[in-house]
Amino acid sequence: MTIYVLINIAIVLGILGFDLYRHRFKHFNFSSVLIAIIINGFINIIVIEKFNFIALCSIVFFLCWLGLQYYLKIKGYSFIIEEYKSIALIFAIIISCSLLITFGTSDHSVYMSVPYLAPTIFIIGAVIIFSATFNSNELEHIKLLRKFKYPIMTGHVIILISIVLLTLLTPFWYVFVIIYLLFGLYILWQLKFLQTNHKTSKQI
Repeated sequence: MTIYVLINIAIVLGILGFDLYRHRFKHFNFSSVLIAIIINGFINIIVIEKFNFIALCSIVFFLCWLGLQYYLKIKGYSFIIEEYKSIALIFAIIISCSLLITFGTSDHSVYMSVPYLAPTIFIIGAVIIFSATFNSNELEHIKLLRKFKYPIMTGHVIILISIVLLTLLTPFWYVFVIIYLLFGLYILWQLKFLQTNHKTSKQI
């Protein structure tokens, strides 16, 4: 198992290092963090040989989250990490390696209704993020979405909650809760930097 942990670390270092090099070591894209996690996720699921709902849904969530990042980039909301880049690297490694535990214990979830709820929560988070790219006229027709003051931040939090729900009733659920709680705080911190750096008039 140690060799696969080292592979996970090497992939994270390689992808984030390359992206950092592309941007002259000033910053790297948050999407690169997700790409590293996704590649490691595919490797880990093959190694563990668990192709159940929790394992497959975990990878799909990260893939969809990556898709959202590219959609936001097209709309002018690039999420870049400029400060404390080593923290993002550490989280990418920890989450990648934690997928080994997630997949390995996914058959031992106590009550599967909670993981089955996770896709619905994820979709809600994605819809809220999409709403951040709507203009005021489009939001006039969707009163519920207008109530979210910071849709991108709110959407990312809900997406993290959906990922936690997948593992909430597995044997090591408390480990995943701590990891994703800290990761969520880090993401919110960086999103605030995005808003300040771009000085956008829209609330994200």
